[in-house]
Amino acid sequence: MFRRKNNLRVVELSATEKRLLIEAMIHFRNKLTALNKPTEDVNEILLRLL
Repeated sequence: MFRRKNNLRVVELSATEKRLLIEAMIHFRNKLTALNKPTEDVNEILLRLL
């Protein structure tokens, strides 16, 4: 069978860029919550950022 390799992406961010990204992800998660959509993927990304 065919298997996909996990491609690891590494992004280097300054402190300001990281703060902006975290704020945007929190805003997006809140928007998904208001629409009763799943937020598991966004939560996983936030945990990796923090």
